[in-house]
Amino acid sequence: MSARARLSAPKTVTRSDSKPRKVDRKSANATPDGWELTKQQQAFIDLFSEDDSKKQ
Repeated sequence: MSARARLSAPKTVTRSDSKPRKVDRKSANATPDGWELTKQQQAFIDLFSEDDSKKQ
């Protein structure tokens, strides 16, 4: 049996822009017009559109 030696260290991937991206949560949580949701389903989806800072 033989073992291969690692010749180089793994490469790290970095992004040139380290700024956090802003996400438009209202459009991200929009449902298609053809969907008929119950109040419970809509409330569940709306939970994801709330800001985390408001919950604390």
